[in-house]
Amino acid sequence: MVHGGVWASNVMEQITAELRVGVTIDESIQEAEARFERTLRQAIAGDPWLDAHPPRIERTGAAFGSSSIDPDHPLVAALLEAA
Repeated sequence: MVHGGVWASNVMEQITAELRVGVTIDESIQEAEARFERTLRQAIAGDPWLDAHPPRIERTGAAFGSSSIDPDHPLVAALLEAA
């Protein structure tokens, strides 16, 4: 979600963007957050206004890591059978 401004004809005084950052199987939540911040900083590097006014990054919700299961685990077979 993106929120900004108070009136359609005004220049926004601020903008807020809320988004979800995925966590890959092989990374921790902290690594995913660092990856996101690094990617954002690289994308805006060199922009004079953003260099002077860098975005603030804040996690406001819950954080969930990824998981996986061995395909040979009995649960996988039981779910396949049930499906």
